[in-house]
Amino acid sequence: MAVVTTARDAAAILAGLPDLLARLDVGVAARERRRELPHDAVAELRRSGLLSLRIPVEHGGAGGTIVDQMRAVMAIASVDSNLAQGVRPHFFFIEELRTHGTAELGARWWPRLAAGAVVGNALSEATAARPGLIASRLRRQDDGSWRLSGTKSYSTGALFADLLFISGKDDDDQDRTVLVPVDREGISLIDDWDGMGQRTTATGTTQLRDVRVEPEELVALRTLEERFTHVGGHRQLFLGAVLAGIAENAAREAAAYVRSKARPSAHGLTETATTDPYVLRAVGVISSAAFAARASVLAAAEALDRAAVSPCEQDALAASIDVARAQAAIADLVLTATQAVFDTGGASAVRDELNLHRHWRNARTVLAHNPVDYKRKVVGDWVVNATEPPRNSYF
Repeated sequence: MAVVTTARDAAAILAGLPDLLARLDVGVAARERRRELPHDAVAELRRSGLLSLRIPVEHGGAGGTIVDQMRAVMAIASVDSNLAQGVRPHFFFIEELRTHGTAELGARWWPRLAAGAVVGNALSEATAARPGLIASRLRRQDDGSWRLSGTKSYSTGALFADLLFISGKDDDDQDRTVLVPVDREGISLIDDWDGMGQRTTATGTTQLRDVRVEPEELVALRTLEERFTHVGGHRQLFLGAVLAGIAENAAREAAAYVRSKARPSAHGLTETATTDPYVLRAVGVISSAAFAARASVLAAAEALDRAAVSPCEQDALAASIDVARAQAAIADLVLTATQAVFDTGGASAVRDELNLHRHWRNARTVLAHNPVDYKRKVVGDWVVNATEPPRNSYF
């Protein structure tokens, strides 16, 4: 495990983003095309201190706000959306621990997280009848330890991680979560994600074969049923931030393509692509969508920040609706933007060598996480009928 040796505050981390992005933005399109996992880039994130952005100062972190975090996520996604998505489980575990964790859990895990440990997830099971249902079994042993067995899918970030956040059902059929080292005997990480987009997020299968779990590795987080919090909205807005970053990347690369490679059509109105009104309109569509997506993320992040420090459940519910509004708007904006990339040039714009099509593929894949029409329905039901959003991690 790499170690962050120099404590940084949030302002210093954000000030260092331009230099960090310059290091991250090297060969990204080619790496994505070859499906090479960005292990070196994850190491850069560790060294930058960015992974500690939401860890409280008193626990060795930067003490940043959710707005700070979403700015950073959008920046990372603006050069490599796979990298941003790959560390999402790390950030949502930190938010869970901040919000739902006990002092005892914090005493155990904050030092490791502040020192640079990266968390991946092994929560989902593709064979379940519905998302969220768990078949993996966690069985108590006579010596007080536990044994965990099962198969997890969509284990985002697992191949980058030092620790895995894993779910299972105990002997009483109760849902449990654990945090264990990735190199624990019985854990196999399989890099078999074959989605058309987000190809290098380390989202594969995790096999669990009689994995020993120590009693102190059980993570007993308070649940949504006790009090609705901003945590589900935080998970969801992270996806919106990745999408906003994709749009910004698409805008930058579309402009560069027009300046350096694009040709006007045979019946175009001008001699160069850089002065063709329809090509410029396409670039304007992409840039405007990126601007609006970013603004939507930041507005919803401000609502989450208010909810994160408020004792009032209503603030968390309202923030969840703001996140759903942002997600619905961003979906339309970013899909339109990433399709418009192909309107900036002819057949050469779809060449694999350029890999401009990764922006649409990645956006479409991120949006496959949750049906956005349910977001729209929940927003409408809130506005018309004052109906609360569902109490799960999708809101």
